[in-house]
Amino acid sequence: MKKIVSSLVLISFLSISIKSFAYPMDINNHWAKNQILELTNENIMRYSSNKFRPEDYITRAELTNAINNTFGFTETANINFKDVSNKSWYYNDIKKAIKANYIEGYQDGTMRPNNTVSREEAAKFIALACDLDHDLPSSLSKFKDSRDISNWAIVYVSLLNEAGYMSGHDDGTFKPKQPMRRGEIAAILSKIRLDTQDKIYHDIYDFGGDNVYTVQTGYFSNYNTALEMTNYLILNGFEDSYINNSKIPNMYAVLVCPSILNLKDAQALQSDLKELGLDSFVTKDFSLSTNICTPNKEKTSTKPINNSENFSVQVGIFSTLSSAKQIKTALQSKGFTNTYILKFNHDKNYYVMAKSNISKAEGNKLKKSLENAGYEGFVTNKTLSNITIY
Repeated sequence: MKKIVSSLVLISFLSISIKSFAYPMDINNHWAKNQILELTNENIMRYSSNKFRPEDYITRAELTNAINNTFGFTETANINFKDVSNKSWYYNDIKKAIKANYIEGYQDGTMRPNNTVSREEAAKFIALACDLDHDLPSSLSKFKDSRDISNWAIVYVSLLNEAGYMSGHDDGTFKPKQPMRRGEIAAILSKIRLDTQDKIYHDIYDFGGDNVYTVQTGYFSNYNTALEMTNYLILNGFEDSYINNSKIPNMYAVLVCPSILNLKDAQALQSDLKELGLDSFVTKDFSLSTNICTPNKEKTSTKPINNSENFSVQVGIFSTLSSAKQIKTALQSKGFTNTYILKFNHDKNYYVMAKSNISKAEGNKLKKSLENAGYEGFVTNKTLSNITIY
Protein backbone atom coordinates (compact mmCIF):
# COMPACT_ATOMS: atom_id res chain seq x y z
CA MET A 1 0.00 0.00 0.00
CA LYS A 2 1.22 3.47 -0.85
CA LYS A 3 2.28 5.51 2.16
CA ILE A 4 0.03 8.34 3.30
CA VAL A 5 2.64 11.01 3.80
CA SER A 6 0.78 14.18 4.71
CA SER A 7 -0.37 14.90 8.26
CA LEU A 8 -0.06 11.24 9.29
CA VAL A 9 3.73 11.46 9.45
CA LEU A 10 3.69 14.62 11.51
CA ILE A 11 0.89 13.85 13.95
CA SER A 12 -1.39 10.98 14.77
CA PHE A 13 -4.22 11.18 12.29
CA LEU A 14 -6.74 9.93 14.80
CA SER A 15 -6.10 12.95 16.93
CA ILE A 16 -8.80 15.20 15.58
CA SER A 17 -7.11 18.55 15.89
CA ILE A 18 -9.25 21.38 17.24
CA LYS A 19 -7.52 23.79 14.89
CA SER A 20 -9.84 25.24 12.25
CA PHE A 21 -12.69 23.21 13.77
CA ALA A 22 -16.16 23.87 12.42
CA TYR A 23 -18.67 21.21 13.35
CA PRO A 24 -21.01 19.72 10.70
CA MET A 25 -24.44 20.04 12.27
CA ASP A 26 -26.16 17.18 10.39
CA ILE A 27 -24.12 14.19 11.61
CA ASN A 28 -25.03 13.96 15.31
CA ASN A 29 -27.08 10.80 14.89
CA HIS A 30 -25.19 9.32 11.95
CA TRP A 31 -23.50 5.94 12.38
CA ALA A 32 -20.24 7.32 10.88
CA LYS A 33 -20.19 10.51 12.94
CA ASN A 34 -16.71 10.03 14.40
CA GLN A 35 -15.17 9.04 11.08
CA ILE A 36 -16.75 12.07 9.42
CA LEU A 37 -15.40 14.35 12.15
CA GLU A 38 -11.95 12.87 11.65
CA LEU A 39 -11.94 13.51 7.90
CA THR A 40 -13.60 16.93 7.91
CA ASN A 41 -11.33 18.32 10.59
CA GLU A 42 -8.28 17.11 8.66
CA ASN A 43 -9.77 18.80 5.55
CA ILE A 44 -9.93 15.45 3.76
CA MET A 45 -13.63 15.64 2.90
CA ARG A 46 -15.41 18.82 1.89
CA TYR A 47 -18.61 20.22 3.36
CA SER A 48 -20.30 23.61 3.42
CA SER A 49 -22.83 25.62 5.43
CA ASN A 50 -22.19 23.38 8.45
CA LYS A 51 -23.71 20.43 6.58
CA PHE A 52 -21.81 17.31 5.54
CA ARG A 53 -24.79 15.59 3.86
CA PRO A 54 -23.71 12.05 4.89
CA GLU A 55 -26.62 10.34 3.12
CA ASP A 56 -26.09 12.17 -0.17
CA TYR A 57 -24.50 10.22 -2.99
CA ILE A 58 -20.87 11.17 -3.53
CA THR A 59 -19.82 12.51 -6.93
CA ARG A 60 -16.75 11.60 -8.94
CA ALA A 61 -15.26 15.03 -8.24
CA GLU A 62 -15.90 14.77 -4.51
CA LEU A 63 -14.37 11.31 -4.35
CA THR A 64 -11.20 12.36 -6.18
CA ASN A 65 -10.84 15.23 -3.72
CA ALA A 66 -11.21 12.88 -0.73
CA ILE A 67 -8.83 10.27 -2.15
CA ASN A 68 -6.19 12.84 -3.06
CA ASN A 69 -6.32 14.32 0.44
CA THR A 70 -6.21 10.90 2.09
CA PHE A 71 -3.15 9.70 0.22
CA GLY A 72 -1.41 13.05 -0.12
CA PHE A 73 -1.35 13.05 -3.92
CA THR A 74 0.12 16.34 -5.14
CA GLU A 75 1.56 15.69 -8.62
CA THR A 76 -0.65 16.67 -11.53
CA ALA A 77 -1.10 15.67 -15.16
CA ASN A 78 -2.27 17.74 -18.10
CA ILE A 79 -5.96 17.19 -18.82
CA ASN A 80 -8.35 18.25 -21.53
CA PHE A 81 -11.80 16.96 -20.65
CA LYS A 82 -14.76 18.64 -22.33
CA ASP A 83 -16.65 19.04 -19.08
CA VAL A 84 -13.85 20.04 -16.69
CA SER A 85 -13.27 23.78 -16.64
CA ASN A 86 -9.99 25.12 -15.31
CA LYS A 87 -12.13 27.40 -13.12
CA SER A 88 -13.98 24.54 -11.38
CA TRP A 89 -13.14 23.74 -7.75
CA TYR A 90 -12.23 20.17 -8.68
CA TYR A 91 -9.94 21.00 -11.63
CA ASN A 92 -6.70 20.30 -9.75
CA ASP A 93 -8.18 17.21 -8.09
CA ILE A 94 -8.97 15.67 -11.46
CA LYS A 95 -5.42 16.46 -12.60
CA LYS A 96 -4.03 14.74 -9.50
CA ALA A 97 -6.30 11.73 -9.93
CA ILE A 98 -5.24 11.25 -13.53
CA LYS A 99 -1.57 11.50 -12.53
CA ALA A 100 -2.08 8.98 -9.72
CA ASN A 101 -3.72 6.71 -12.30
CA TYR A 102 -6.74 5.63 -10.27
CA ILE A 103 -9.42 7.24 -12.46
CA GLU A 104 -9.90 7.83 -16.15
CA GLY A 105 -12.27 9.68 -18.40
CA TYR A 106 -14.85 8.37 -20.85
CA GLN A 107 -14.41 7.61 -24.53
CA ASP A 108 -16.38 10.70 -25.50
CA GLY A 109 -13.73 12.92 -23.91
CA THR A 110 -15.67 13.70 -20.73
CA MET A 111 -14.93 13.11 -17.05
CA ARG A 112 -18.53 13.56 -15.82
CA PRO A 113 -17.34 15.00 -12.48
CA ASN A 114 -20.84 15.45 -11.11
CA ASN A 115 -21.95 11.90 -11.76
CA THR A 116 -22.50 9.64 -8.78
CA VAL A 117 -20.09 6.76 -8.08
CA SER A 118 -21.30 3.17 -7.79
CA ARG A 119 -19.94 0.80 -5.13
CA GLU A 120 -17.92 -1.14 -7.68
CA GLU A 121 -16.53 2.05 -9.21
CA ALA A 122 -15.52 3.31 -5.74
CA ALA A 123 -13.83 -0.04 -5.11
CA LYS A 124 -11.74 0.41 -8.24
CA PHE A 125 -10.71 3.99 -7.48
CA ILE A 126 -9.76 3.22 -3.87
CA ALA A 127 -7.99 -0.07 -4.64
CA LEU A 128 -5.84 1.61 -7.29
CA ALA A 129 -5.09 4.56 -5.01
CA CYS A 130 -4.09 2.15 -2.22
CA ASP A 131 -1.94 0.18 -4.64
CA LEU A 132 -3.25 -3.05 -3.13
CA ASP A 133 -1.61 -6.29 -4.15
CA HIS A 134 -3.57 -7.76 -7.07
CA ASP A 135 -2.44 -11.36 -6.42
CA LEU A 136 -4.94 -14.02 -5.38
CA PRO A 137 -8.00 -11.92 -4.58
CA SER A 138 -10.62 -13.59 -2.41
CA SER A 139 -13.78 -15.15 -3.79
CA LEU A 140 -16.94 -13.05 -3.95
CA SER A 141 -19.31 -16.00 -4.05
CA LYS A 142 -20.40 -15.19 -0.48
CA PHE A 143 -22.43 -12.31 -1.89
CA LYS A 144 -25.85 -13.36 -3.16
CA ASP A 145 -25.56 -10.93 -6.07
CA SER A 146 -21.91 -11.63 -6.94
CA ARG A 147 -22.92 -12.25 -10.57
CA ASP A 148 -24.05 -8.63 -10.77
CA ILE A 149 -20.49 -7.38 -10.20
CA SER A 150 -18.98 -6.25 -13.52
CA ASN A 151 -16.09 -8.35 -14.80
CA TRP A 152 -13.73 -5.38 -14.69
CA ALA A 153 -14.65 -4.71 -11.04
CA ILE A 154 -14.30 -8.22 -9.61
CA VAL A 155 -10.65 -7.87 -8.67
CA TYR A 156 -11.13 -4.45 -7.05
CA VAL A 157 -14.20 -5.41 -5.04
CA SER A 158 -12.42 -8.57 -3.95
CA LEU A 159 -9.31 -6.68 -2.85
CA LEU A 160 -11.20 -4.11 -0.79
CA ASN A 161 -13.41 -6.76 0.75
CA GLU A 162 -10.41 -8.90 1.67
CA ALA A 163 -8.63 -5.88 3.18
CA GLY A 164 -11.69 -5.15 5.31
CA TYR A 165 -12.44 -1.78 3.70
CA MET A 166 -15.71 -2.70 1.95
CA SER A 167 -18.21 -5.30 3.05
CA GLY A 168 -21.63 -6.44 1.96
CA HIS A 169 -25.06 -5.53 3.26
CA ASP A 170 -26.99 -7.23 6.05
CA ASP A 171 -29.07 -9.12 3.49
CA GLY A 172 -25.96 -10.84 2.08
CA THR A 173 -25.70 -8.73 -1.05
CA PHE A 174 -23.01 -6.35 -2.26
CA LYS A 175 -25.18 -4.19 -4.54
CA PRO A 176 -22.32 -3.21 -6.87
CA LYS A 177 -24.39 -0.77 -8.95
CA GLN A 178 -25.76 1.13 -5.95
CA PRO A 179 -24.35 4.68 -5.60
CA MET A 180 -21.99 5.31 -2.67
CA ARG A 181 -23.03 7.72 0.05
CA ARG A 182 -20.69 10.33 1.49
CA GLY A 183 -20.88 8.81 4.96
CA GLU A 184 -19.92 5.39 3.58
CA ILE A 185 -16.86 6.84 1.87
CA ALA A 186 -15.83 8.56 5.11
CA ALA A 187 -15.98 5.24 6.94
CA ILE A 188 -13.87 3.49 4.29
CA LEU A 189 -11.19 6.18 4.17
CA SER A 190 -11.06 6.29 7.96
CA LYS A 191 -10.40 2.53 8.05
CA ILE A 192 -7.62 2.93 5.50
CA ARG A 193 -6.00 5.69 7.53
CA LEU A 194 -6.20 3.57 10.70
CA ASP A 195 -4.65 0.59 8.95
CA THR A 196 -1.95 2.66 7.29
CA GLN A 197 -0.90 4.53 10.43
CA ASP A 198 0.94 1.58 11.93
CA LYS A 199 2.61 0.65 8.62
CA ILE A 200 3.91 4.16 8.05
CA TYR A 201 5.28 4.67 11.52
CA HIS A 202 7.02 1.31 11.53
CA ASP A 203 8.49 2.02 8.10
CA ILE A 204 9.78 5.49 8.97
CA TYR A 205 10.47 5.56 12.70
CA ASP A 206 12.13 3.12 15.06
CA PHE A 207 13.00 4.93 18.26
CA GLY A 208 12.13 2.08 20.66
CA GLY A 209 14.73 1.27 23.28
CA ASP A 210 14.61 1.38 27.06
CA ASN A 211 14.39 5.17 27.37
CA VAL A 212 11.18 5.81 25.44
CA TYR A 213 7.90 6.10 27.34
CA THR A 214 4.26 6.80 26.60
CA VAL A 215 1.22 7.33 28.82
CA GLN A 216 -1.83 5.12 28.30
CA THR A 217 -5.20 6.29 29.57
CA GLY A 218 -7.69 3.85 28.12
CA TYR A 219 -8.22 0.48 26.45
CA PHE A 220 -11.42 -0.02 24.49
CA SER A 221 -13.05 -2.77 22.46
CA ASN A 222 -15.04 -0.19 20.50
CA TYR A 223 -13.22 2.08 18.07
CA ASN A 224 -15.78 4.89 18.29
CA THR A 225 -15.46 4.99 22.08
CA ALA A 226 -11.68 5.22 21.76
CA LEU A 227 -12.06 7.99 19.20
CA GLU A 228 -14.40 9.95 21.47
CA MET A 229 -11.87 9.64 24.31
CA THR A 230 -9.11 10.87 21.98
CA ASN A 231 -11.22 13.85 20.93
CA TYR A 232 -11.96 14.67 24.57
CA LEU A 233 -8.24 14.63 25.43
CA ILE A 234 -7.37 16.90 22.51
CA LEU A 235 -10.12 19.36 23.35
CA ASN A 236 -8.69 19.54 26.87
CA GLY A 237 -5.19 20.39 25.68
CA PHE A 238 -3.57 16.97 25.22
CA GLU A 239 -3.02 17.51 21.50
CA ASP A 240 -0.65 14.55 20.97
CA SER A 241 -3.25 11.92 21.90
CA TYR A 242 -3.78 9.05 19.48
CA ILE A 243 -5.11 5.51 19.15
CA ASN A 244 -3.03 2.35 18.74
CA ASN A 245 -4.66 -0.96 17.86
CA SER A 246 -1.53 -2.87 16.87
CA LYS A 247 -1.12 -4.89 20.08
CA ILE A 248 -4.33 -6.92 20.31
CA PRO A 249 -6.86 -7.34 17.46
CA ASN A 250 -10.08 -5.36 17.94
CA MET A 251 -8.72 -3.55 21.00
CA TYR A 252 -7.85 0.16 20.92
CA ALA A 253 -5.40 1.78 23.32
CA VAL A 254 -5.62 5.54 23.83
CA LEU A 255 -2.13 6.95 24.30
CA VAL A 256 -1.05 10.49 25.13
CA CYS A 257 2.24 11.55 23.52
CA PRO A 258 3.77 8.56 21.73
CA SER A 259 7.50 8.88 22.47
CA ILE A 260 8.69 10.61 25.64
CA LEU A 261 12.41 10.46 26.31
CA ASN A 262 12.30 11.30 30.01
CA LEU A 263 10.47 9.31 32.71
CA LYS A 264 9.82 12.46 34.78
CA ASP A 265 8.12 14.09 31.80
CA ALA A 266 5.93 11.02 31.38
CA GLN A 267 5.02 11.06 35.07
CA ALA A 268 4.20 14.79 34.89
CA LEU A 269 1.88 14.06 31.98
CA GLN A 270 0.27 11.27 33.99
CA SER A 271 -0.31 13.75 36.83
CA ASP A 272 -2.00 16.21 34.48
CA LEU A 273 -4.36 13.49 33.27
CA LYS A 274 -5.27 12.74 36.86
CA GLU A 275 -6.21 16.42 37.31
CA LEU A 276 -8.61 15.91 34.40
CA GLY A 277 -10.11 12.96 36.27
CA LEU A 278 -8.52 10.25 34.11
CA ASP A 279 -6.53 7.28 35.36
CA SER A 280 -3.42 6.44 33.34
CA PHE A 281 -0.09 4.68 33.57
CA VAL A 282 3.39 5.16 32.15
CA THR A 283 4.50 2.32 29.92
CA LYS A 284 7.21 1.20 27.51
CA ASP A 285 5.06 -1.65 26.29
CA PHE A 286 3.76 -0.30 23.02
CA SER A 287 4.60 -1.29 19.48
CA LEU A 288 3.75 1.95 17.68
CA SER A 289 6.71 4.34 17.44
CA THR A 290 6.23 7.82 16.01
CA ASN A 291 7.93 11.19 16.03
CA ILE A 292 9.73 11.92 19.29
CA CYS A 293 7.28 14.04 21.25
CA THR A 294 8.44 15.97 24.31
CA PRO A 295 5.54 17.25 26.44
CA ASN A 296 5.02 20.99 26.45
CA LYS A 297 6.55 22.08 29.77
CA GLU A 298 4.18 25.02 30.13
CA LYS A 299 1.19 22.82 29.54
CA THR A 300 2.23 19.95 31.79
CA SER A 301 3.28 22.19 34.67
CA THR A 302 0.05 24.17 34.77
CA LYS A 303 -2.55 22.61 37.05
CA PRO A 304 -6.25 23.28 36.51
CA ILE A 305 -7.85 25.40 39.20
CA ASN A 306 -10.09 23.26 41.38
CA ASN A 307 -12.52 26.07 42.15
CA SER A 308 -15.99 24.53 42.04
CA GLU A 309 -17.36 27.58 40.21
CA ASN A 310 -14.59 27.80 37.63
CA PHE A 311 -16.02 25.57 34.90
CA SER A 312 -17.06 26.56 31.39
CA VAL A 313 -18.89 24.88 28.53
CA GLN A 314 -17.14 25.10 25.17
CA VAL A 315 -19.04 24.42 21.95
CA GLY A 316 -16.44 24.81 19.21
CA ILE A 317 -13.23 26.37 17.97
CA PHE A 318 -13.07 28.22 14.67
CA SER A 319 -10.34 29.71 12.53
CA THR A 320 -12.42 32.77 11.56
CA LEU A 321 -14.45 35.19 13.66
CA SER A 322 -17.32 35.12 11.15
CA SER A 323 -17.75 31.34 11.57
CA ALA A 324 -17.72 31.68 15.35
CA LYS A 325 -20.31 34.47 15.20
CA GLN A 326 -22.55 32.29 13.05
CA ILE A 327 -22.61 29.58 15.72
CA LYS A 328 -22.99 32.13 18.51
CA THR A 329 -26.03 33.63 16.80
CA ALA A 330 -27.56 30.20 16.20
CA LEU A 331 -27.09 29.20 19.85
CA GLN A 332 -28.53 32.45 21.17
CA SER A 333 -31.57 32.03 18.91
CA LYS A 334 -32.17 28.65 20.56
CA GLY A 335 -32.15 30.09 24.05
CA PHE A 336 -28.48 29.85 25.00
CA THR A 337 -28.35 33.55 25.79
CA ASN A 338 -25.04 33.47 27.67
CA THR A 339 -23.09 32.32 24.61
CA TYR A 340 -20.04 34.41 23.80
CA ILE A 341 -16.79 34.26 21.82
CA LEU A 342 -13.35 34.51 23.31
CA LYS A 343 -9.87 34.61 21.82
CA PHE A 344 -6.67 33.86 23.69
CA ASN A 345 -4.06 36.52 22.95
CA HIS A 346 -1.49 33.83 22.06
CA ASP A 347 -3.91 31.87 19.83
CA LYS A 348 -5.34 32.81 16.43
CA ASN A 349 -8.51 30.72 16.86
CA TYR A 350 -11.93 31.79 18.19
CA TYR A 351 -13.63 29.82 20.99
CA VAL A 352 -17.42 29.68 21.28
CA MET A 353 -18.44 29.33 24.93
CA ALA A 354 -21.99 28.58 26.04
CA LYS A 355 -21.38 29.77 29.60
CA SER A 356 -18.55 30.28 32.12
CA ASN A 357 -17.99 30.51 35.86
CA ILE A 358 -20.37 27.69 36.71
CA SER A 359 -20.08 24.46 38.70
CA LYS A 360 -19.21 21.16 37.05
CA ALA A 361 -22.74 19.89 37.70
CA GLU A 362 -24.21 22.97 35.98
CA GLY A 363 -21.78 22.47 33.12
CA ASN A 364 -22.85 18.87 32.60
CA LYS A 365 -26.51 19.93 32.64
CA LEU A 366 -25.81 22.63 30.05
CA LYS A 367 -23.85 20.14 27.92
CA LYS A 368 -26.90 17.86 27.87
CA SER A 369 -29.12 20.75 26.82
CA LEU A 370 -26.74 21.53 23.97
CA GLU A 371 -26.82 17.93 22.81
CA ASN A 372 -30.62 17.98 22.80
CA ALA A 373 -30.42 21.08 20.59
CA GLY A 374 -28.05 19.33 18.16
CA TYR A 375 -24.74 20.76 19.36
CA GLU A 376 -21.65 19.10 20.79
CA GLY A 377 -20.17 20.69 23.90
CA PHE A 378 -17.76 19.79 26.64
CA VAL A 379 -17.13 20.95 30.18
CA THR A 380 -13.70 22.41 30.88
CA ASN A 381 -11.97 24.17 33.75
CA LYS A 382 -9.21 25.84 31.76
CA THR A 383 -8.10 29.15 33.18
CA LEU A 384 -9.54 31.96 31.04
CA SER A 385 -6.77 34.53 31.18
CA ASN A 386 -5.17 36.83 28.62
CA ILE A 387 -8.28 36.77 26.46
CA THR A 388 -10.44 39.03 24.31
CA ILE A 389 -14.22 38.72 24.52
CA TYR A 390 -16.47 39.14 21.46
